[in-house]
Amino acid sequence: MTVRLSFDGVGTFVRSLPPDEEVFESLAARVRPLVLESEPIHYQRVLDALKRLLDNAPSATAEHHEELDQLAASWKATALGTQVQAYAMLKAKVDGTDATGPIADTQLAAGWMYADLVHADAKGWKKKALAFSLRERYVAAVGVFSRLAALAVVTLRFVEQLHRTGVITIEEHFWEDEVVIDATEVAVEGTAYLAEPGTEPPALHSTFGPPDGPWTPLTITQHLRTDPANQVRVELHDADGNLIAAHDSAVVERRRDGDVLHWHALVADGLLFRVQVRVDGESTAPMSMTVDRVGEARRTTLTANRFLLDMQRAASLRFLVQGEVLNQWAPERMAPDALHRLRVDTELLQDLTTLEEVTGQVIGSFTRPMTVLERIRLRQTRLLWQGRVVQWDRALPPMASPDGVVPRAVRIPATVFDAGGVEISTPEVVIGHPQATWHDEGPVPDTGPDARMFKVTLPENTRLLAWAPSTRREPPEDIPLDGEPWNITGIDQDTFPR
Repeated sequence: MTVRLSFDGVGTFVRSLPPDEEVFESLAARVRPLVLESEPIHYQRVLDALKRLLDNAPSATAEHHEELDQLAASWKATALGTQVQAYAMLKAKVDGTDATGPIADTQLAAGWMYADLVHADAKGWKKKALAFSLRERYVAAVGVFSRLAALAVVTLRFVEQLHRTGVITIEEHFWEDEVVIDATEVAVEGTAYLAEPGTEPPALHSTFGPPDGPWTPLTITQHLRTDPANQVRVELHDADGNLIAAHDSAVVERRRDGDVLHWHALVADGLLFRVQVRVDGESTAPMSMTVDRVGEARRTTLTANRFLLDMQRAASLRFLVQGEVLNQWAPERMAPDALHRLRVDTELLQDLTTLEEVTGQVIGSFTRPMTVLERIRLRQTRLLWQGRVVQWDRALPPMASPDGVVPRAVRIPATVFDAGGVEISTPEVVIGHPQATWHDEGPVPDTGPDARMFKVTLPENTRLLAWAPSTRREPPEDIPLDGEPWNITGIDQDTFPR
């Protein structure tokens, strides 16, 4: 409070207020639990906890205990009630009647808190504050709750010092957990699903995978197609007219310049077809068509790649509106190298997408080209997580059996490997083969008194098999003679080293 005196003896009492009342209201609401005895963070509970920590801390000093006692005295002086912190007020008529008696600033502040901010029912000793104006209650609250906030900061600094110097230990997450939201918006990535009105909501029993029932992902294509004028169907046909693939697509933009119709359609969620046709009365003649990629999401890119591969097998591409062919095109053929690269990229995307779906792990983007062995390992890992028995690409070195018992298979613990710069998790894997022969190579005294070395051989042109016990549903003894092939573009499994 500032007092300004004039030469004629008149004083002006000035009490500063925060520039933003709503900001101060937030501050007051946050520190209120510190002085409510029913709250778990009431100051006395905090001080008692600190005292117990210091009593059991070997490095605590008398100065630490003294500082805690000073804090306790300061907190006791902040209690809301009838005690005066800075000033008290009274109110009466000019003739002295209807006097209120002294009302402490803490009492006025409590009246503001419970009559003007969080409640509208100030009771008991707090009700006496209502004899004064909202302005006086708010002015008192500014002083009282500001002092509370300042004392909370002093207490926090004391706790930080004790923790930093190793006198007490507080778990790190308490220092890292959010207590304020410094943002103007909150964005969460996810997938929305659509169904017809009245459809029963899905059972949210899992955090992974699409919901059960007639629910379809909400994509830009689906959103655009909510307007019937934007609905278009794209079909791919072979030379005999047989349907290869079809996509419900959406018109993004349409305009007409004279007799030329410009038409942009979003196909397979990740391909933007820019079509120009010449209009002559009721007929149209194709002029040009270009295709651009849009979107970077892995699933969108995978869907687009599959459509582009289907285009390479098709003899015609047709745009249909309400079942009628609007125009028809002959897809342009890709160069062999580009087509090979597209197939490889599509297979990698399929492996990664399936791994994310099956395991729930989030896999990042490649940061470098993948080697041939990494491509094989990635495909094997995907098949293993899917519960398949897969052909293995590596031979087993001689194995020591500690008890001398002939092994039937070898277990490899779950691990993580690098593929293209990203980490891929594998399940525990068992490697063996029903036709494997284990040859006794003699004792291994360094391993144990009963240990013996065994070497495995297989029939000609046979590979070892691998499977994951945690994902395979068939009985352990039901192992096929031939495992799942890799089917990887550019890799001849038959001639690949065994």
